[in-house]
Amino acid sequence: MEQIQDILHENAEVLIKDHPEIFGNETLKSKEKGRNNDMSKEFYIRMKQAEYEVISADVSRLEDEKESLI
Repeated sequence: MEQIQDILHENAEVLIKDHPEIFGNETLKSKEKGRNNDMSKEFYIRMKQAEYEVISADVSRLEDEKESLI
């Protein structure tokens, strides 16, 4: 994937330089450290389960508050 992105970036730079009438003074951002990271299926499931538990606890708390107000 990284190799494909590098090729696309290089091609985009060439097109920008070859067509100043379209792109003007535009430049591409330099390559940065990515935010994405590969996660195993198990880790992803554990992460989503933890999010679900937090949301579920919030829903229960809000339902209790609603009942006490009624």
